[in-house]
Amino acid sequence: MDIYSQVPEYVKKTKILDKPIPLNQYTKNFAKDYVLSNLPQNTNKESAYSSKVERKVLVIEKDKFSDSVSSKKRKLPKQVKSISSRKQKDLKIYDLAPANANYSSFEPLNKLWEEYMGRLLSGSDAGKASQSVLKADYHGSIITGELVSTIY
Repeated sequence: MDIYSQVPEYVKKTKILDKPIPLNQYTKNFAKDYVLSNLPQNTNKESAYSSKVERKVLVIEKDKFSDSVSSKKRKLPKQVKSISSRKQKDLKIYDLAPANANYSSFEPLNKLWEEYMGRLLSGSDAGKASQSVLKADYHGSIITGELVSTIY
């Protein structure tokens, strides 16, 4: 079994270098150990490494996801088109039937809002709490108001 049968011809014909590429000892050991650990068990690993890899130039193809690819060439995922507001209005997506518009149907939403505010205000000092209250989402809260007449 020839482990190099799948290797392209241009890689098989690489020239042996006259002088070795200067590498530190860690890189030399890592590369050799990595190649030897990935060879099949039934081969003579040392002789295969010395005859096919050592002191040869290995051509490594560019990864198609590397950073060298320009941003124009990258394909962005297709965005899902949302329904326009006119179409939503025509389809009556957000219309609520009068039979369902009662106080008891909105109580669970208020319970969720109370939990949200509890998490928002827990463990914060007065300065942070006031900023949190100002920026909080009040959908689901129970807000009451008074009719006030002003005299100018």
